[in-house]
Amino acid sequence: DDDDTGDDDDTADDDDTGDDDDSAAPVTCVGDYWITSTDPLGDVADISHCEVIEGTLRVWYTDSPLTNLDGLSSLTSVDSLYISGNDALLNVDGLSNLASADYVSIDYNPALTNVDGLSGLASVGSLTIRHSDNLTELDGLSNLTSLTGGLHINGLDSLANLDGLASLNSVGGNFYYSGNNALTELDGLSSLVSIGGDVTIHYTSALASLDGLSSLTSVGGQVNIHDNSGLCQDSVDALLSTCSCGAWADSYLEDETSCTSAGGTWEEMWPGGPGSCEGVGYVDGNSGSCPVPGDDD
Repeated sequence: DDDDTGDDDDTADDDDTGDDDDSAAPVTCVGDYWITSTDPLGDVADISHCEVIEGTLRVWYTDSPLTNLDGLSSLTSVDSLYISGNDALLNVDGLSNLASADYVSIDYNPALTNVDGLSGLASVGSLTIRHSDNLTELDGLSNLTSLTGGLHINGLDSLANLDGLASLNSVGGNFYYSGNNALTELDGLSSLVSIGGDVTIHYTSALASLDGLSSLTSVGGQVNIHDNSGLCQDSVDALLSTCSCGAWADSYLEDETSCTSAGGTWEEMWPGGPGSCEGVGYVDGNSGSCPVPGDDD
């Protein structure tokens, strides 16, 4: 039965106390790291053990053979993440354990169709997604409820909807939306209540409605909505009539009598006129056809 005492070797399960070390001290890598075209697979392997990066990680203008980021599956936190100019990158699924980042930028990745690998992100400062021609949806961002910094979405001409942002209720910095020419509406932003900085929506040829911003009640900076060829100016006016905007010293307003199809002027639709929202900047050039009252078509 001395063998039973041998079971005390199971106290070698006291190596489980070693597990305490694992849970108490994530592997932290300090500094800035680059994954580049010279040796992308080697660069990934060099940091595959990192769970936390206190610094910046750049996945930067790589070509094949980098088609995924599977070697980064240990990463849970990074200060800044740039994924830019990777012609062969098909997905970011290797980042599925990433939970927090101060800044995330994803741009110029022509083969990328989704960002599902970011589904673990719950805490982000600022987020930029732009110029990835085959990106069709943002469902991987569905766990985001707020951004302390800005949100920039532009140049995504295959983007079918913004449903992945349906949980987002506040943006602390600037909101910039431009050139997403397949989207006709912003319904995925229906939970967005406040934007702390400026709002810019421009050069979006297909955008026909701002109804998706109907919950937006507070803008801390300037509002610039202009040169959207499919957007009726009346819908811009209606949004501004319900939204409290911040002061802006040099603001100006064009097209104050743009509400002709509704049978009124700017002042009639917005009692108090532009002076009641000094944060209105440039709201002009939204030249889409406006519905005629009483016309069901």
